[in-house]
Amino acid sequence: VHEVVNNRTLKILDKARILDCGDLCVDSCFKDILTDVLTSEVIEALRLNHTEEYNNFMQEFENKKRTTNTTKQTWVSMRMPESLPKVFKKLKNKSLKEELTDSKYCKSLKLDGDYLCISPALFEHFFVSARTSISDYVWDMLEENPHINGTDTIIMIGGFSGTPILQTCMKNRFPNCRIVIPNDPDLAVLKGGVLFGYNSDLISDRKAKYWYGIASFTKFNPKFHNNEKKNKDLCCDIFDICVQRGSILTVYEGQFKGPYETNRDDQNEMDLDIFVSDTDTPPMYVTDEDCHYLGTLTVDLPKKNKRIQRNKRSVFINFTFGGKEVFVHAKFNSNSNVTTEKFNFLGSEP
Repeated sequence: VHEVVNNRTLKILDKARILDCGDLCVDSCFKDILTDVLTSEVIEALRLNHTEEYNNFMQEFENKKRTTNTTKQTWVSMRMPESLPKVFKKLKNKSLKEELTDSKYCKSLKLDGDYLCISPALFEHFFVSARTSISDYVWDMLEENPHINGTDTIIMIGGFSGTPILQTCMKNRFPNCRIVIPNDPDLAVLKGGVLFGYNSDLISDRKAKYWYGIASFTKFNPKFHNNEKKNKDLCCDIFDICVQRGSILTVYEGQFKGPYETNRDDQNEMDLDIFVSDTDTPPMYVTDEDCHYLGTLTVDLPKKNKRIQRNKRSVFINFTFGGKEVFVHAKFNSNSNVTTEKFNFLGSEP
């Protein structure tokens, strides 16, 4: 969910989520009906032995999804694979037409020469699960989140947004919202990515998708910490939060977190292991199941001098999200200098 702010940039109010209710959901329902009528044996034989015909048939279904509007109450005609009647006759010892006549779909499926005709009601049934999941999700998001009250425009992008059945559903479900559908919704995501590549400052505020934390240690407390994490009087593998999930991150702004102290006098650099988590509550340890290693930040430490020798050397860390990149800055307690440090995303997990 985005808000257009005064300087014509975008502020992200709610993070994007991935729902398993798009094209693949419709395809799955269509294949289930075919399997119910033709049996999996026939479908598999057609797919393996007449692959090109099978793929062309599925591609035609893809085209019908993009063009069919069931409100017109016209049957949907799809050219059948030429080999399908022969394969069915060979494996089932009866004609395909007889099977359709005897099946529970006799009023929804019929043959017309080389075409398989699907009733508007059955074709719309393929979309029921997908369109209901999408519209319910949008409805719940708008109703349950007070911080996005006042949303008055829904932009439909992506290939599945080009289907008239989904478009009709969204317009009926949200009559008070303006539904915007680009001419090429399947290309809109790509075009947006290109525009963002040229001008990454279009987004001024983000919402953190994850908890970001550094593997750290603290004084061991038997009331809160697991004994297996105890190392002398310290508790290891603590997930020390640097960025809170759901917090608003203004581009190029951040706050320093720390201090993280050296544990040896002869250290020339400090490795800080960064972890992320998508859980509702922050993890306690970096070894928790839903906590994942992101990379290692290597900080070159300043050389020791007389003043530093009297105190432990420590580092403050700042995560800054800007444009297409994540910047990590380090500030030293000894001289307050700030440097941009190396962040290795490709290293092996510690």
